Amino acid sequence: FWSFKRGNYNNVPIIDETSFQNFKKNSKLIYKTPFIKNCFFGFIRSDFSWHSVEPIDVKANYIRKTLTVNFYYNN
Repeated sequence: FWSFKRGNYNNVPIIDETSFQNFKKNSKLIYKTPFIKNCFFGFIRSDFSWHSVEPIDVKANYIRKTLTVNFYYNN
């Protein structure tokens, strides 16, 4: 999870390497979750929440499955 002063109101990912390196230079890593097999981590999304996924060294036939769950609360 990263601390970055620019908001991401439309949840647009940073895809290209140059933009990501620029992001890393201008932000601060505030928490890194450990990789634990078959474990779920979650966070509360905001306009300033930033996260990344570091490369994982796996075998060529490995299939990474992810589950995204979004909860919406209207007050």
